[in-house]
Order: sequence, then structure tokens, then C-alpha cells
Amino acid sequence: MTTFNIEAYKFLQEDPEETSADILKQISAQLAATSGSTVVPTLSRPPFQPDPRSIRINILWFASLVLSLVSASIGILTKQWLREYISNTASSARENARIRQLRYEGFVTWRIPLTIALLPILLQIALALFFIGLLDLLWSLDRSVASVITVIVTISLSFLVVTTLLPTIRGDCPYKSPQALGVFLVYQGLSRLSSILALKVYTILGWNRRAWPLYIDTALFRRRRRRFAGWLHTLIHQKQLRSWRDREKCIVREAGATLDHNILAGADETFMDDEFLERVLRACLSDTDSPAAVSCLHQIVTHRADRIDDGVPHWKHCDDVDGGVILLLHLVVDTLPRIDRGDDGAIIKTLKVADHLCRAIPFEIRHADTVVLYQRLFDNLARFLTHAEPVQRCSFDLMRSVWYRSKAPVQSTGMSLYAIYCGGCSLLLDI
Repeated sequence: MTTFNIEAYKFLQEDPEETSADILKQISAQLAATSGSTVVPTLSRPPFQPDPRSIRINILWFASLVLSLVSASIGILTKQWLREYISNTASSARENARIRQLRYEGFVTWRIPLTIALLPILLQIALALFFIGLLDLLWSLDRSVASVITVIVTISLSFLVVTTLLPTIRGDCPYKSPQALGVFLVYQGLSRLSSILALKVYTILGWNRRAWPLYIDTALFRRRRRRFAGWLHTLIHQKQLRSWRDREKCIVREAGATLDHNILAGADETFMDDEFLERVLRACLSDTDSPAAVSCLHQIVTHRADRIDDGVPHWKHCDDVDGGVILLLHLVVDTLPRIDRGDDGAIIKTLKVADHLCRAIPFEIRHADTVVLYQRLFDNLARFLTHAEPVQRCSFDLMRSVWYRSKAPVQSTGMSLYAIYCGGCSLLLDI
């Protein structure tokens, strides 16, 4: 930047080469006049005035240079402050804690976090000023070069602008910065102002009156007025937030169950430990809301599957009992009764997962734990035979498949037998 400034300040001075050329022209004319009788007039040049473009460029570039130096200087100062903040000169732990608290309160009182947050903003302002001055210079020299550089600068500055505005629009956007916080606070201020104005208008129109017997404003039966009243009502009751934390709390309250199942699925994907899945995640899934538990279950079985074909997880069959696969089937059996009766899509999807898990688990009498597991699965499948036809058919097909592959007896309760009889008869009649 300093190199550009050195060349730019010359635009504010008169070019000595032009002055020398004018003087040489005058001398030449005077020498020519000595040989003749012609009178040579004295050349008088107007005082030098830099053009407006040169003034703008110098203002922009020197301002950029000053802001860069100021941010660097303040950065050095804050580093010194932080070094003194973390220094330990106390003779005891209690005294050290008190000194630390004293320093922390001083940091907050004297706005040190705000000072640190302003440093990147100063650098970004300096960068924008430099780019503007550079484009101003290039457009005066060559349009082709200026066009290319303008596109590059526009893309770069657009990225800064977009990343500054997005946190205000989207609550889950991680592009939080001091300048983005400033935009967010301005937006919230305008939102509060619009709420106040909407309440004033709503009151002036008399739509907030309460009378007994019931007051009915006939004007609201008109479509346009009804829409206008609804719009004012929305502005009045819009949420007022003071910081990022307040908005994050609102988002967490609304999407708490979804975040919980994402936490559980992410923890299982990180550890991939069967004991952790059984002792921790299985208990957590039982306390999670039904839709979130189903979604979490499908995430777990997806990243634990041997392969994924058309979005459906598959596992390899083995003669020995795989504890991880058995545990996944236990989770499926735990989740099946919790699915809402009307959510046929989730039920069918979960039954398909159970079918592929059953294909990978041997069902023999020497494996007592798998026999008990299949017994639980059989009882839960029988309950779905009273649901809608697609669920009935999927459940009946899975029961029949398990029954054909089984090499151990399956015992069912009386209720399960009745459900199997009723559902099976209806399905067989359809066939």
C-alpha cells in the first residue's frame, strides 16, 4: 500500500518535466526572436491545480494507510494488555483469583472486548477504501484492465457483505462477527420501531377495542382490511431479541428435539462403540420425542451399515452373532411401538431396516439372545397388522420372512396371535 501512496501523492504536485518543457519552449522562442523583429510574448501558465480524480485517489489511499497503521498499533497495545492480564504475581490461590476478577471487571468496564472487536472492522474498511481508490485510478488509465479488476473486487466485497448480512437473516448461520452483530442490532432496532408504529396504527383504527357484549368491527370483514390487520398484528407480536444468545435460545426451544437426536447420532458416529450405544444412547433414545427418536435411529443405522443401496442400509450375513447388529435391531424394536399410528412412511421405512437387520442375524436355537430378540420383534410386528394396508403388508411380509428363515420356535402372546390371525387372513384374501 505504501508503494501506491508514494506514486499517488505525485498527482498532487506539478510535473517538473512539463515545467521544464514550457521553459525550454520560451527560451527557444526568445532565441528565435533575436534574429528577427518579431516580439515574443511572455508565456504565463495558470497556477497548478490537481484534478478531482487525483484528490479522491489520494484521500482514499492515505485513509486506508492510516486505518491500517492504526489497527496495527491498537493490536500491539491490546496484546500488551492481554499479556499483563494473564500475568501471575500473586502469592496464593485466593489472591490470584481476586486479582483475576479485578482485572476481568476492569476489562469489561473499560470496553476492552469492544476495542478488540473493532480491529478487524478497521482493516476491512481500509481494504474497501484501497479497492475503491484502485478502481478509480484504473478506470482513468485503461478500461479493459479496470473491467477485470472491477469484477474481482466486486466478488470479494460481495462475499464480505453477504457474510455480514446472513447471520441476521438465518439464525443457524455461523458467520458471526462484530460487523454482523452491528447489522443485527440495527435490524432489531428497526423491528422494535415497526412494532411500536404498528401498535399505534392498530390503536388509532380502533381494532384493539374490547367491549361487552362482544365488539365486532364490520370493516374487518373486507378482505384487504383483514389482511392489513393481520399484517399489523404480526408486526406487533414479532420477537424482540437483544443479542445472538437470545436468538439461539429461541431456536433451541423450537428445535430442541431435533438438536437432541443430532447430538446422539453425532456422538455414536464419533465413538462407534457398542457399549456406549447400549448404555448411553439407548437410554437417551427412550427419553427422546418419538419423531426425533425415529430420525436419530435412522441416522445411527445409516452410518453403521455395511453398505447403502438406494438409501436403504444393508448388512452382511454372518454365521456368528454380531453384537453390534443385534444391538441395532434392539433399538429398532424399541422404537417401533413409539411411532405414531398415522405415520405410515416412518413405520414402513423402519420395518425395511428391521428386515435387512434380520437377514444379517442368525436365528437358531443355540443363540438364545437372538431368539429373545426375534420374539420381541414378532410381538411388535403383530400390532401393525391392524394398521393401514401398506403397513399391514410390510409387517406381514417381514413376519413371514422371519418365520421361514427361523430355526427356532417363536412363541406369541394371545393378543399377538389374534392380531396375526386377523391381519393375515385379510392379507391372504387380498392375494
